[in-house]
Amino acid sequence: MMKLATTLQTMTTPDYKDWPTARHALKLAAPNGYRAVGLGGEGGVLAEGALADVTLWDLSSLALLPRTDPLTLLVLGSRTQAPSAGAALSDSWVRGVRVIQGGDPVGIDLKLLRKAVASAQPAYKDPDTTDPSTHPITAMAEVEYRAAMGLDGQRTPDGVPENLARYEAGRVLYDAQLR
Repeated sequence: MMKLATTLQTMTTPDYKDWPTARHALKLAAPNGYRAVGLGGEGGVLAEGALADVTLWDLSSLALLPRTDPLTLLVLGSRTQAPSAGAALSDSWVRGVRVIQGGDPVGIDLKLLRKAVASAQPAYKDPDTTDPSTHPITAMAEVEYRAAMGLDGQRTPDGVPENLARYEAGRVLYDAQLR
């Protein structure tokens, strides 16, 4: 989001001197990120008693070289790289609990996760189940999505129950008690 917030103005303001800096974006992102999730004043600063959300970045990662301006590279640079190039995000703690260590998520078997996602992938790409014009359940989900996003006015596909054709205030698709 910081990259988007920093670069979005460049479309309407051609003078780079008027563009927000990476330092400005980072300064705004930390406290405003907490406000956005209802935790304003509880984090986004390095202070005693604040929520302990901290990230450590490997400045020797290829994504952050050459180190002419590490802060700008963190905000505007690319995170995609070869595994042997070194992860730019080295370590991370959320509310004092380490969730990333040495560039890898903690408590997740990545090989098993990749295997599970790869084995499930063919079903997701099958047009027989992902195209709303060919699959009734996907058509219902499409109606639900359009209604939730305020895109009503589209013709309701045949066979979609009327109770699914409109999105009512406070409506949920799944019982909140299901886990």
